[in-house]
Amino acid sequence: MSDLAVQDLLDQAQRYCTSGNLQDMSVLNDLGNRLLDRGQIDPAIACYDKAIQLQPANAFAHFNRGFALLLAGRLVEGFQEFEWRWQCPNFPSPLRKCAQPLWDGANGVGKTLLLHAEQGLGDAIQFIRYLPMVTPKVGRVILECRSETVSLFQGMPGLSQVIASDAATPPFDVHLPLLSLPQIFGTSLQTIPAALPYLKPDAQKVEQWKQRLAADTSPLKVGINWQGNPGYKWNGRRSASLAAFAPLARVPGVSFYSLQIGESAAEVLNSPRNMMLLDFTEHIQDFSDTAALMSNLDLIISTDTSVVHLAGAMGRPVWTVLCSVPDWRWLLSGESSDWYPTMRLFRQKQQGDWQGAMAEVMQELFKVLQAAPGGAEATASARTGGVAWHHQRAVELAGRLCQTGDFGQAELLYRQILQSNPRHAGGLHGLGTLAWQAGQPQDALSLLGQAIAANPMDPAYHTTLGNVLRDLGRMEESKAAYGRAAAMSGRG
Repeated sequence: MSDLAVQDLLDQAQRYCTSGNLQDMSVLNDLGNRLLDRGQIDPAIACYDKAIQLQPANAFAHFNRGFALLLAGRLVEGFQEFEWRWQCPNFPSPLRKCAQPLWDGANGVGKTLLLHAEQGLGDAIQFIRYLPMVTPKVGRVILECRSETVSLFQGMPGLSQVIASDAATPPFDVHLPLLSLPQIFGTSLQTIPAALPYLKPDAQKVEQWKQRLAADTSPLKVGINWQGNPGYKWNGRRSASLAAFAPLARVPGVSFYSLQIGESAAEVLNSPRNMMLLDFTEHIQDFSDTAALMSNLDLIISTDTSVVHLAGAMGRPVWTVLCSVPDWRWLLSGESSDWYPTMRLFRQKQQGDWQGAMAEVMQELFKVLQAAPGGAEATASARTGGVAWHHQRAVELAGRLCQTGDFGQAELLYRQILQSNPRHAGGLHGLGTLAWQAGQPQDALSLLGQAIAANPMDPAYHTTLGNVLRDLGRMEESKAAYGRAAAMSGRG
């Protein structure tokens, strides 16, 4: 929106808020939303204030005002207003209806408190941090959460039981939604409980992922995630595509690991040019697996998704790339987060400008690479070898992955090479070898033929061709292929 259009909204807000005759609070509420959508916090709050003056019990005006206050960093007031969410019709997480009362924060020795997650997965991860403040006040704490996070939370000290939201609820005395805890404890920017890590991965799973990633000797391993929950109202604004991460592929010597789950995970099949992107997400069953994978990565880069909350809660280095007017918890400005000390924030200068934000991320990633062991050498090699160096690096890693049995990852790398250069001999030979091993000899013959056409003088290509022809019973042709290989190797 242009500066003139924003000024027009501000002028409308001034007229409406000073009018003595206006009776339609919905106009003010809508105008406040439009102003907030453009980062005009104070004028938006003025509209909500006027709307509440006209209709004091209007839940939407209170809730929107709470969002604006939180975005402004006025957490104590904001979380008080945030409690009006339960009065908003069709709120995504309706208040649990049960005979037991809501917990008011009072000491209840011997009582059992049921904490239940609400809204998104990231919300549960962010606000479970209050558990150490809760447990001294009650006898037992039961956490009810989505099944994807049960194993992640089970190891937390102070939890007597963790159950999935679709499981039978054990007896309890009082209950509270997780996102009401900041209001209970009067949280301000200065009193956010931010001791890290408050979530720890399973040690056995960490070791399993370490072995799985052992073939990758890159100077820097970076996890990336680009899409959040598609069911979230503002997901289109906060999320990007994998293509938006393309500038990061210019940083040499980095291996990228997809952390993306869901439909958008298929974008790895069309990854940005020269981005060495691995995808082990088939091994991720829940957030405890994601946590273990993250523990073996050097850095996480993501848009505003549950992944950044998990990385932040674990105390891992994480860079969050935000839209110009983000969710309230990230505020409107600043490079750091009061919620997650190990997090760095990158912001769009204008709505939708992922290119500009990612350009900043790329520059900072270069700096991290230079400080990493082997990073400077990788940069020098890439500068000398150009695209061919990138491709050879991918071929070598694919070969090591084949040796460890990770044929799917090797195939992904070979296909990435061929997306960049369809006639790359190493990529064609690699795919041909995998096709042969998978029992697809005709596909193997086609790919190996293309590899030899692109590079007729590599004896390994002729040897593999001989193997395929032998398995097909074409012995004379096989013998001739072996002979060419031997001659090229000086053994003929």
